[in-house]
Amino acid sequence: MSENLKGKLRQFLKMVQEEHNVSLMVALKPDDSNLWDLVLGGQELDNQDYLKKFIALLNKILVKEDLIQFSRMVLINSDASFTTNFTGAFQVEGSDVELKNTRIDNVFIKEAHIFYSKK
Repeated sequence: MSENLKGKLRQFLKMVQEEHNVSLMVALKPDDSNLWDLVLGGQELDNQDYLKKFIALLNKILVKEDLIQFSRMVLINSDASFTTNFTGAFQVEGSDVELKNTRIDNVFIKEAHIFYSKK
């Protein structure tokens, strides 16, 4: 992932955090894909209205060349097992941490960039 794209995703995270309690933001490539999934975890985030709102926000920040690198955005609650396992294993705030070839909560991950992970 380019530094430029990571910077744009950090900007997106800051904008989301202004209005929502986020416990996790990670861009990951599942083992069976070459595209990124953007995962946001937080209190009561897993609903269609927030998904539409966050996608509209991403469309304002990212250009087409950035957007085609993503497969989907996933919103999950902070008490979901994937979120609790991730935030339990990694505490990341103010930077990003890169992971390669790992498995979390039975999700095989080829590559990941953790932008925020906090219990």
